[in-house]
Amino acid sequence: MTTRLPVVTVTYSPGDHLRHFVETLPGSTTRPVGLVMADNGSTDGAPEAAAAAHDFAEFFPTGGNLGYGTAINRAVTEIARRPGEFDQEFVLVVNPDVWFEPGSVDALLAAAHRWPRAAAFGPRIAETDGSVYPSARAVPRLGAGIGHALLGPVWPGNPWTAH
Repeated sequence: MTTRLPVVTVTYSPGDHLRHFVETLPGSTTRPVGLVMADNGSTDGAPEAAAAAHDFAEFFPTGGNLGYGTAINRAVTEIARRPGEFDQEFVLVVNPDVWFEPGSVDALLAAAHRWPRAAAFGPRIAETDGSVYPSARAVPRLGAGIGHALLGPVWPGNPWTAH
């Protein structure tokens, strides 16, 4: 049996976003995928429907709204318990509102193999109009972090938040 690339997403009533996520995931890689939807108490039925419609998708209830990090940790722990089913080299953690481009996960995995000492990788993220979402930024200094935290919500163009 070939192990599957583990993909984890946290769901909390994701609606139609999840459908696009699940439909575009298989085309993003040549590898078989195993999607674990760590559910934080959805009430819209979307995660259950996705699991029923796709044999690579699994509904994994966390028991309540435990928060994003805890849900990810629970799903990764479950994946680690199943080494014959899931590849143990990488875990792809993705929000459920992402749409994958063909080959995008393979490109990300190729980058991970080129830089084996790196701990995390993130792709270039595009908005629906094709513009680049500013997700890759330098780690801010303390003053810049404080400026962003205090002024970001009320002055989006401030010099500490502007990209």
